[in-house]
Amino acid sequence: MEPDFPLTARSIRLTTRPVNAKVNLSVPIPKTRNPSISSSRNVSVNVSQKVLTGKTKNDSGRKYVLSSLTEGKVSQVSTLPLSPKKNLSGPTSNTRDSSNCSKMISANERQKVFTKRTKIDSEKKHVLPSLTQEKEHITKNEYINLVGMKPSNFKREKDRFFKSNFMYNPQFDFGKPPLPSASVQHSQASNRFLQVAINIIQNTLKKYKNYENYEQVTGGNLLTTKQIYQQARKYMETEGCQGEIAVNITEDVVSQASMGTVKRQPTMTINVSMAREQWLQGTLRHEIGTHYFRTVNNSKQPWNNSKGREKYGLEPANPTEEGLATIHSLLFHPDPDLCRVALLYYTIYQASSMSFSELFEHLKIFVKDPDARWYYCVRAKRGQTDTSQPGCCNKDQVYLEGVLHILRHRHAIDFKLLMAMGKVSYLDVNRLKKVAMLSKPRIPNFLKDRNQYMMRLEKIMQVNKLTDTVLRKLVD
Repeated sequence: MEPDFPLTARSIRLTTRPVNAKVNLSVPIPKTRNPSISSSRNVSVNVSQKVLTGKTKNDSGRKYVLSSLTEGKVSQVSTLPLSPKKNLSGPTSNTRDSSNCSKMISANERQKVFTKRTKIDSEKKHVLPSLTQEKEHITKNEYINLVGMKPSNFKREKDRFFKSNFMYNPQFDFGKPPLPSASVQHSQASNRFLQVAINIIQNTLKKYKNYENYEQVTGGNLLTTKQIYQQARKYMETEGCQGEIAVNITEDVVSQASMGTVKRQPTMTINVSMAREQWLQGTLRHEIGTHYFRTVNNSKQPWNNSKGREKYGLEPANPTEEGLATIHSLLFHPDPDLCRVALLYYTIYQASSMSFSELFEHLKIFVKDPDARWYYCVRAKRGQTDTSQPGCCNKDQVYLEGVLHILRHRHAIDFKLLMAMGKVSYLDVNRLKKVAMLSKPRIPNFLKDRNQYMMRLEKIMQVNKLTDTVLRKLVD
């Protein structure tokens, strides 16, 4: 359904403003899983050993081995409590304990696992940063990662908000606060691409009649934990990275998925409440085919740390990183619509001048379903404890911004080189290619045929009614 009035950039206050000084932004260092969220599910799978460990509502913490992936049989092999591990994307989850797992396999298999794990660790020493729990404040980079976590009182505040007829402003508990410089940097909302975002949203709602129908048609049904695991395993086998990445399936995150590390083990976290049958493959291309492969390639480069980046004068990895990943998530979708990232961009801008309840009411012009609106509002307000104040976390605006930058310069970008050089901006590729380490880079299958890849980029342009004329006006 289209809005009751035409939305234009002029009808909305077009100023970039900082968050009100009273806003208290804070996020936690994850320690333990929140016991109050009894309905959440935490499952962690290590593909290399086919071990599924999990914690559900009626399970205090047991280990399972999938004895038959095709038939779905699960055999319990141990009832030892799981040891907690750190998780970038949410409260501590019950991930695989390699010492206990090794007891469940033969000596020969143990040696194979040990050799493979050792090789992976030695080759990917710089794969992904890990977080520590000893600091009273968290740094800027930690804030960016941890801000995707659900507040510890998420369920209670949601219930209270819904019972108040959507008038109450949630008071979220995130734990330890970030450094002031970290929260201030991510509290500035941009309106640069606001009109483009509005156009994309309106075109989508016109096509699908309403947001709820759009989500069902383009996303399909929600997947089970087993289906998620099977698709993830198959994708990693296709890309030749089986055994390298653990899969953490949980509800304790706000985002759809993320890549991180758990004790030097690359780990992909997937939100089971948002994993839909037509979206998951795109999520895997986003997290593994883009973020993970670029991180592995980056570990070989002379700019694989902050000193190296400073030495070579690198531009920030974003918006290139998230823009590229967003494009890859849509690459093979029959209708590669940018509606969700456009709606995130729009919601964050409005959150900078609205309270939570005001924002929730305002989004009704686009999204009728209260649960879907709650999701967008929480993402825009994440990190903010008192949501009665104006304020936002601008992290999710980078998706649409990055997509528009990539599409604007698509003919000039060497996408294989951009992938092979690691965490670099498309602006740095030509300048740095002479010093880049390009021996045996990790290139995803979908990037190997440039002609097909470019055709799919053109389809994204057409579906979202983007033209080169418009992009040249928006992006230098």
